[in-house]
Amino acid sequence: MKKVSLLLSLSVVSLAMITGCLKDKGFEDQKYGIQIQSDRAVSFPQAPTGITVSVNSQSTAQTLSGPAVAREADDNGSQEVKVTIQENNALVTAAGLTALPSGSYTLSPSPTVVIPAGKTVSDQLKITFNNTSTLDPNKTYGIGISIASADGGYKIASNLKNVLITINIKNKYDGKYTLKGQFYHPTVANRGFFTFSVEMQTSGPNSVKMFWPLADAYAHGWTAGGTPTFFGLQEPEYTVDPVTNKVTVQNVAAGATTFYTMAPGYNSRYDPATKTIYAKWGYNYAPGPTFDPAANREWTDTLIYVGPR
Repeated sequence: MKKVSLLLSLSVVSLAMITGCLKDKGFEDQKYGIQIQSDRAVSFPQAPTGITVSVNSQSTAQTLSGPAVAREADDNGSQEVKVTIQENNALVTAAGLTALPSGSYTLSPSPTVVIPAGKTVSDQLKITFNNTSTLDPNKTYGIGISIASADGGYKIASNLKNVLITINIKNKYDGKYTLKGQFYHPTVANRGFFTFSVEMQTSGPNSVKMFWPLADAYAHGWTAGGTPTFFGLQEPEYTVDPVTNKVTVQNVAAGATTFYTMAPGYNSRYDPATKTIYAKWGYNYAPGPTFDPAANREWTDTLIYVGPR
């Protein structure tokens, strides 16, 4: 019996020593092991990627949704939390974007955002742009927002305290369109009329580039034997003269070797009353230019505005 007691005593001592070894600095500093924390924190969930919005170029106000503020807490969000935010243009500069002019927009609510009791996320901030018609579509603008403080004992997650909103300006020709057209090719049988849904995406103050969702590419579709197809390395860009509404089309694909000529005798134009683009253009025209049935490739487009994209 004495031998058994001695062994038991040694086991207790060994267990105590092992337990004591577990209480080391690495464990207590949370470098390893399972840790249970009671910290409460607020953050921008969108901080890692930021937010990108596109706004129309217009003189009247437009409002879009922005980021929300979230919390992590050990009390299941039983209390209301008030979070103070502030604009931070340093984020805009660091990203190489252009800060919006002072007074050109408002954030709401600001400077206090409320996470209601029982919820983990606030309502999204609203960004109201007062007048975007004076902004340059060739520039990419930005708004930086940082969390400054929070009540209720909440800390600020230092790695999720800043969010950058990237703003693209869409010109007045930008949008979703129904493309109705015809393509001429001298050696392709059963070419004919086609109807596609396309997007015209801002590429300059008065220019839009055609994006064809069916091909998931910047391209101009046509049909061969009833089958939709398109040419590679051809990305048509439509430019509208703001004074005359005359339309020109050119291939802006990187590495392009094929370039366009507007069809002679056709009134390629933009109709502002109906937001319709009419254009006829192609390549391999004879000198003049004149249409050459043996060589020409030619599109005739009617682009009917459907709505914003």
